[in-house]
Parts: sequence; structure tokens; C-alpha cells
Amino acid sequence: MLFRSNGPPGPREWLLQSAHSNLARWLTHPAVAVTVFLVSQQALYFTGLFPDALSSHTIYLGMKILFVLSGLVLFWPLLDIDPVPRQLTAMTRRTMAAVSVAGQGLFGVALMRAPEALGGSFYSQFRLGWVPSLIADQQCGILVWAAGETAIVVVGVAVVLRWAKPDRM
Repeated sequence: MLFRSNGPPGPREWLLQSAHSNLARWLTHPAVAVTVFLVSQQALYFTGLFPDALSSHTIYLGMKILFVLSGLVLFWPLLDIDPVPRQLTAMTRRTMAAVSVAGQGLFGVALMRAPEALGGSFYSQFRLGWVPSLIADQQCGILVWAAGETAIVVVGVAVVLRWAKPDRM
């Protein structure tokens, strides 16, 4: 009750209005959320956008904001903790988690099998002594990236555990 007031609308009201908008409802559709999450990274890294992001701080920040927002759009309905504009069944949430894990896995394999390092011309200008090969460094970095998959696997397990307890649905 501390944050409620009878005054003019503020950030809380704006957030609630945004969360219940038609745009939020569309973005939290399972197909849209998973597509935005998976395609945003692949479109950036496998097109000419990534070198542009490396050379422009504004584009780089936009890239980071896009990744955070695409993760939010995916995890918000998956976790189903806060009120969401679109209620999903447990089966739909499990499917979303499984498709996201598979998509991220394929993305990681594609990066590992890439013939050249992403942003190689940008990174090679630094001539880092501890990085003898940019492509080997990228392949090694994929292992660290794969550890980040833990988050979506944990969410998938949480969805299954919540589904197993019907009184919590």
C-alpha cells in the first residue's frame, strides 16, 4: 500500500498498463516469444549486424537491450509468477522451454562450427597475446556460453515441478 496513491499515474501504473496491453499480449504468445528469443541472436550474429554493433557503442547497447527484452518476453510467461496477459498451460510452457533449449543448442553448435571467428576483424586489431587463435577462443567461449543454458534448463525443471503439483496451478 505504500506505493499506491490517489495522485497522478506514475511508473507503477505505466508498468501495469504496459503489462496488460495488446502488444504485451501479442509478445507473450508462445510462438512469438520463442521466435523473438531465438531469432534475435541468430539474426544479429549471422548477419552483418554484429560487426556494426562492435564498431558503434549505440548499436552495441541496442543489442544488449534487445537481448534483455527478448529474454524477458520469453521468461515472463514461462515462469508464470507475475500476472501475465496470456495464461499458458503447463504443457505449453514445457514446450516453450524445450524449443528454446534446442534452439540455443543449435545456435551453439553453429557457432562452434563457424569457419571464422565472429567479429574477427574487430578483435584481431587488439593482438592479445593470450589469444593465439580467435576461432579457438570462440570455440572455447562456447563452453562458457553453454553454462548459461543452465538458466533455461532450471526454468524448464521448475515448470515441470509446478505442473506436478496441480494445487499450485
